[in-house]
Amino acid sequence: MNERGDRRLQFCRLNKLNITNTYFKLKPSRKWTWRSPGDRTRQMIDYIMIDRRWRSCISNVRSYPSAIVPNMENDRNLVLAHFKVRFNVQKRTHTKKLDIEKLRIPEVKERYEIEIKNRFEALRSMIEEASLDEALDIVNHTIRKTAEDVFGFKRYRREPWISDEVLNLADQRRTIKTKMSINPQDEDLKQKNTQLKKVINYKVEECREEWFNKQCYEAEEANKKNDIIRDKDGNILTKESDILQRWHEYDTSLYNAKIVTDESVLEELWPNCRRNEQEPDLLENEVRAAIAKIKSRKAPGIDGIEGALIKEGGQTVVQVLHKICKKIWDSGVFSTIWTKSLVVNIPKKGDTTTCKNYRTISLICHASKIILEIIRSRMKNTIESQMAEEQAGFRPGRGTIEQIFSLRLIAEKYLALQEKELYLIFIDFKKAFDRVWHKGLWRVLHHYGIHPKMINLIENLYKRTQSAIRVGNKVTEWFQQVIGVRQGNFGTTLT
Repeated sequence: MNERGDRRLQFCRLNKLNITNTYFKLKPSRKWTWRSPGDRTRQMIDYIMIDRRWRSCISNVRSYPSAIVPNMENDRNLVLAHFKVRFNVQKRTHTKKLDIEKLRIPEVKERYEIEIKNRFEALRSMIEEASLDEALDIVNHTIRKTAEDVFGFKRYRREPWISDEVLNLADQRRTIKTKMSINPQDEDLKQKNTQLKKVINYKVEECREEWFNKQCYEAEEANKKNDIIRDKDGNILTKESDILQRWHEYDTSLYNAKIVTDESVLEELWPNCRRNEQEPDLLENEVRAAIAKIKSRKAPGIDGIEGALIKEGGQTVVQVLHKICKKIWDSGVFSTIWTKSLVVNIPKKGDTTTCKNYRTISLICHASKIILEIIRSRMKNTIESQMAEEQAGFRPGRGTIEQIFSLRLIAEKYLALQEKELYLIFIDFKKAFDRVWHKGLWRVLHHYGIHPKMINLIENLYKRTQSAIRVGNKVTEWFQQVIGVRQGNFGTTLT
């Protein structure tokens, strides 16, 4: 090795470089890069060097004597490296989901109710002596653990089109093959194995075709969704951490925006009317009726408990949640976990890279809806009797269809009697429910004569309300909500 070779090696050591030409076994004609005048000698004097970090990405390095490259000397050969970049693909973690569908099986449903009863019977004294948050933690943990033991989780599918039916058939065939390994001469087992194999193959093809049809439909709908988002300056964000931070920034500004209010309007329009009589205690029948109204197939809140687990828990769950709700009713303070909600952003029409073109949906704990439904039902008669006849929103029997029909009748009668033009005004309030003034809302409730105990409960809930944004399986930091109403409960209907 000459002086130039020593300097090259020293340069590679200092900069942590690898000379890649010498790593691969090749023919001599694939190695040499220079030939002397008269083609007396052929040597390797041109090298491809790479950082050690990327060494594993090089799959081959060779020269090409027959390559013709413009403006290249005739005594040199083209040297190329085969470079394969291996990106660090971040695998999505699949959230385990309870196999709630098993609740449709009568035997499983009965077993779940019995297990719930037995476990809560053993924990009765512990729940009664614990604080509100501790008692609710015990209740949530017991319901989740019972559901896991009785239903289990949905099975992981290596191929997405595999159905539960195919998995069960595969389990049957696996059992038969185990028996065949013990008794390989059993003709009956061989026949069953062959039949199951045919059925499984047929079912797999059927499931695959159904899955591909579904994928085609979802591909058509995929244009409405987007994994990227823009920041407030219009720059595109692709990193998961940046997207999470952007959603946190947007929703925080949405629920903590400064709104211009005129407090004098409250005194002018709504005099203070208070009720001094004592509000009746919560009844077990009220809890049972509220549980019956919970929707089974809605996404759970932060506690991870689906509505079906509460509804199918039987009388035991009714009694336990009645005690929890009564503690809240007596103390006037909500449990911490019931004040938290997960915000999910659903795309609307328009540019899906812009945050404002998303609808925010709040996921609250299904169990918290019980006491909220009781408060709503108690306020309903008081408020309904004082509402104007023209008020149509969130009232039974007064949906959009009825309002359109009434409007058409009024317009037709007016135009028939008056030979004048008719003008209709439609107002779309931007982020109407996200801009509700809390102090004004409490004042309106006092005006309608709602009992102070219920108003104090609602105020306590809103003062402690916290939200976090969920993007995929990631959740942002929690933030306070100082304006707007919580979705999924009576607050929306009050406005």
